[in-house]
Amino acid sequence: MATSPAPERLRVLVASDQALIADSVRAALVSRGHDALVVRWPGDARVPGPARPVRRAAMMEVGLLLIDLDRWSRIRAAALVVERIAVPWVALTASPRGPAWGGVLAAGAKVVLPGTSRLDHVSDLLTAVVLRETATPVDERLELEQAWRQMRARHDDVVERLSRLKPREREGLRLMYGG
Repeated sequence: MATSPAPERLRVLVASDQALIADSVRAALVSRGHDALVVRWPGDARVPGPARPVRRAAMMEVGLLLIDLDRWSRIRAAALVVERIAVPWVALTASPRGPAWGGVLAAGAKVVLPGTSRLDHVSDLLTAVVLRETATPVDERLELEQAWRQMRARHDDVVERLSRLKPREREGLRLMYGG
């Protein structure tokens, strides 16, 4: 499969909204011989480190995004990370394959994997992605991104409708939602 020589060292930027998970995965990647560091999650002052690490000449960089894509805020934050840090990204998520995967792919991630993926597989895939030897197949990517656009359009429509509700209607809706 590999036509390009493997990089001497691979720098993996690990991003997650859960600092302990990010640190654990960073340590596991270091044990596999990678240079790994945790990058700051949007809005999280607890995670140390620069928003954009300083490049070292001998290393190729790739990002590993660890995120459950179960809420709009998490999908938006994941997209921000992928869009703002210009490296090829691999996302690892416990969320089922579907529109949310398309949201991360639309932001620029190369591959989305299920959270059950083994570390050896993830490590090999990170190297393949940085060498441009693998990415999500075009037809699958287009299908997931289309599902994302449709889901986002429905969400935006609901948000717009809710914004037009009068205060009393909002209160009634809140009470119904609360049971």
